[in-house]
Amino acid sequence: MLLFAAVLAAIYLGKFWYLLLTNLNLPPALDSGSILASLLIVLLSLAGGGSCVLVIAAVGRASSPGFVAVLVVTLLLAWVLYPVACDTHESFVDQPNKVCECSGATLAYYPQGTMDGAEIEYCIGLERPLA
Repeated sequence: MLLFAAVLAAIYLGKFWYLLLTNLNLPPALDSGSILASLLIVLLSLAGGGSCVLVIAAVGRASSPGFVAVLVVTLLLAWVLYPVACDTHESFVDQPNKVCECSGATLAYYPQGTMDGAEIEYCIGLERPLA
């Protein structure tokens, strides 16, 4: 069960770190295809996943109900906060292609190498599919 929690935490953190490290509009932004970006994302994800497992294991040694509660809360938070692409904007002539409504924070991700206004809007929170 702890291995499962570690893998889920690492997957969530991997997506989070990818979006964060490659989307900065500052000079230290990393190229999404670079080896340095991949190494940093893997290392930060493994460190975060390992830290999550250590906390869950410590709570598990202290009490069984606490372990179950922390595990359930962690899984629910990871499910709710996982970034999901809700909208894409093409170039300067935007097409209506929104697939969900977001109740939470949104993150505009600009793929590197594009200069025509294309972006992907990620929802970090609860998303509702559009009818």
